[in-house]
Amino acid sequence: MSTPISTTLKRIFSKGKSIFKRNGWLTIATIVTMFLSILVFTGVLIMNYASNRFIDSLKDKIDISIYFKPTIEESEILLVQEQLGKIAGVVKTEYVSRDKALEFFKERYGHNDTVIKALEEIGENPLSASVNIKIKDAKDYENVLAYVETSVFKDKLVNINFTENRDLLNKTTSLINSLRIGSMVITVVLTAVAVIVAFNTIRIAIYSMREEINIMKLVGATNWFVRGPFVLAGCFYGIIAALLSAICYIPLILTIGRKFDAFLGNISITSYFFSNIFVLVLAQIGFGMVIGIIASVFAVSKYLDGKVNE
Repeated sequence: MSTPISTTLKRIFSKGKSIFKRNGWLTIATIVTMFLSILVFTGVLIMNYASNRFIDSLKDKIDISIYFKPTIEESEILLVQEQLGKIAGVVKTEYVSRDKALEFFKERYGHNDTVIKALEEIGENPLSASVNIKIKDAKDYENVLAYVETSVFKDKLVNINFTENRDLLNKTTSLINSLRIGSMVITVVLTAVAVIVAFNTIRIAIYSMREEINIMKLVGATNWFVRGPFVLAGCFYGIIAALLSAICYIPLILTIGRKFDAFLGNISITSYFFSNIFVLVLAQIGFGMVIGIIASVFAVSKYLDGKVNE
């Protein structure tokens, strides 16, 4: 008569709890190592959000303005605008007339009496009409500049201006990518250490239970039944480490996170964390369980292969 699945699962669960409790200091060491790994892993997730938002905010400001000679008719400028809008990488174009440019200028420098008096002395609008070109990415600068430099309307221009510094975006993107790589390397290293520590903890548990396991195998226990409790113990390690990491992040975000929010301006790490806290906790638990399961499966597989059953 076969044993009901529910009874088998209860036995596996009971054994798993027993294995988890059996090796006190090693269990603590395993959880602490997993905790550190999950802590860095969560930091990488949060950093990716902040860096992506920061880069996106810079990209929104990437544009080029080309200024036309005062003698160029508006119809000609609008035709050039249409041509510029067809260049690969151009998101949108905006025509700014001379009158509109003067209006913007007065709004910006209207408080400066010297500037206003200078305009009055000139007696006419000294500003040029322009077309602002919004770029999708920093690399698209070259496409636009190459087109303008070789275009038939080049002799109608008086100036080409980068309204934002593309070097700033390139350097920022490079720095953020370096930080991402560094964080990922640290995560991988800590994860490898966590797997090794958990692996050795499970192996010691297997060694202390080797006679019991051998008896189970002699009476017909399947490999799945032998492996189950140890895999479950590995899951326990990962879940506890993940929950500790989640609890640790709450005061960190409330203190350090708010300082970053003030520095980053319109990017709120605090808001992101608390609005996605359940997703982040699930990601932490999943990551922790994967570490525990990998370590447990490797450790039990070595036993089932007959390498640690002496």
